[in-house]
Amino acid sequence: MEHHRFSHHMFVKASTRFAAFGIMLLGILGMTTFAENASAHGYIESPASRAYNCKILVNKNCGLIQYEPQSVEFQKGFPLAGPPDGKIASGNHHLFPELDQQSPTRWQQMNIKTGKNTFNWFLKQPHATTDWKYYITKQGWNSSAPLARSSFDLNPFCSVYDGGKTPGVNVSHSCDVPADRSGYHVILGVWTVHDTEMAFYQVIDVNIQGGNVPKPQPTPELVNGAVYQFVNTNSGKALDVFNGGTADGTNVQISSVNGSAAQQWQVWLHSDGSYKLINTGSGKALDVYAAGTADGSNVQIYSDNGTSAQKWSFSKHSDGSYKLINTGSGKALDVYAAGTADGSNVQIYTDNGTPAQKWTFTRVR
Repeated sequence: MEHHRFSHHMFVKASTRFAAFGIMLLGILGMTTFAENASAHGYIESPASRAYNCKILVNKNCGLIQYEPQSVEFQKGFPLAGPPDGKIASGNHHLFPELDQQSPTRWQQMNIKTGKNTFNWFLKQPHATTDWKYYITKQGWNSSAPLARSSFDLNPFCSVYDGGKTPGVNVSHSCDVPADRSGYHVILGVWTVHDTEMAFYQVIDVNIQGGNVPKPQPTPELVNGAVYQFVNTNSGKALDVFNGGTADGTNVQISSVNGSAAQQWQVWLHSDGSYKLINTGSGKALDVYAAGTADGSNVQIYSDNGTSAQKWSFSKHSDGSYKLINTGSGKALDVYAAGTADGSNVQIYTDNGTPAQKWTFTRVR
């Protein structure tokens, strides 16, 4: 009886070991096949793509793309074909879902300027090439939503036609980044293979410096000299002067709508198309502290002085809300961390199209 039990135990133990070995072997073979298939591809090395920044550990928590930045491959023909919306960054590859995560702070942003920029590809093994195209996100794109065709200007800002030639392992393109972009944007580079049905997709997270802020245009819905209440669409709270203060430097926040003078703003049109917003309770202007231009610069009230720190342009979104852009910085009026509680701070931040930067206004008088 004891011998039978011992034999059964040894059989089960041996079977378990063989099964574990089989699973391990399949895993090794699978990874080997994946690596062999991936060896003939390429990535954008400079400015570093999202995938390449994963490889060099600048981007964190990237998953398997860390080992295969050259393998973001899918059907060619973007934007009519190619990866589906929401899967553009990963090339719809089931092994790289992390690449499709999207927020204003998820990925390291590479500093570039408008105008001439050089895009450098490294090709693990070159292919005969039809062309290379570069797309950029629209002004006011939503950087918190998964990348979709609606995120991009679908007319490439740069195209290079190779007509079937096979490039070397290092490829460089000189392209003009549009002058009307600034702050956080995503550039999509597409390398189209000539003799297969595939293309390679690389997204680059960039912080564009030196962009030209579009000339402000008067907003027809605003009546010059009228008084308005401004409400953040994300929170339903009003643009508010803390504790109804009247001193220079009093903080600006959001707070529950209460109809007080602390939440009433008289708008005045400047000759350059921008506006100043004067709080009726204090007679002071909506102002960026110390004329700051960095993300997170605080917003306060301050004596009307006509500087760009107090000039704001309005731009209407398709949903009927508005973004308010400070003309001195090119940054949007923003609720810190998309806060919704009374007292959440108001600042300026790179225009990203999120609800934290969307405002409606109602005329009070």
